[in-house]
Amino acid sequence: PKTKSKAKAKAKATIRPARKTKPPARKPASAEDVIRRVTACKVVPVVKINALAEGVPLARALKEGGIDVIEITFRTACAAEAIREVCKSVEGVCVGAGTVLTPAQVDEALAGG
Repeated sequence: PKTKSKAKAKAKATIRPARKTKPPARKPASAEDVIRRVTACKVVPVVKINALAEGVPLARALKEGGIDVIEITFRTACAAEAIREVCKSVEGVCVGAGTVLTPAQVDEALAGG
């Protein structure tokens, strides 16, 4: 009996509460919409944003050139904020997150929009 209650107590102690995240910059697209957009675009630029100021102008330039899909990689410290800024500032661009290695990065990408 003691081992069962200790096991239950240990299990309860290891359960972490859900992360609190900011509401997304915009509503994420459905899986079907993403597939449709990527198929129509034919090219998905995979970009590494080294400075936050690079993201929005790059996404705008791609859109003006007819590419409305962009994947921003989590290879730099500003990736999550770059995703948020592009989603907030560049209407009509489908933004994806790449090189996502941790659950925290998933949360950050979703919170970014």
